[in-house]
Amino acid sequence: MPHYPTGVDGRICGILVPWVAHGGKTSMKMWTKSAIIGGFCLVLTGCRTATISPRTTTTVSDTAAVAAGHDLYQEVCAYCHGNNGQGGTRFGAPRLWGPNNAIISGAYNTLGPLTAYIKRAMPSQAVNGINPGGLTEVQSREVAQFILWKNHTLK
Repeated sequence: MPHYPTGVDGRICGILVPWVAHGGKTSMKMWTKSAIIGGFCLVLTGCRTATISPRTTTTVSDTAAVAAGHDLYQEVCAYCHGNNGQGGTRFGAPRLWGPNNAIISGAYNTLGPLTAYIKRAMPSQAVNGINPGGLTEVQSREVAQFILWKNHTLK
């Protein structure tokens, strides 16, 4: 089996695509060009890797998305869950971060499931003109990133 260049984390880097495009044929010149082009593409796309902690979720936090999630949380979610995620009596809203919160111990402690739940079911009542299930996919992901960031599970 041929050896393919890999990154420091063991994954095949951007060199694989040009290798496949050339029908699996290799030459030093092709590898050099591929490495330069692949490196440039990685810089342009802001290549990120996930850090898996034994505790929970895994994705790289996007600072802008977390900030947007904070703003959406304050506008929509805080009405029931509280400004500090402490939970509340309105509609039985659970604590979202801090001790004994519903996120860490629940089924929604990773970005995918939490985003899907927020998109499908939140807010549970109309809040500030947002109807139940009225957040977009992007808005739902931003709120989920913010909540996971507050739980120190989004790296």
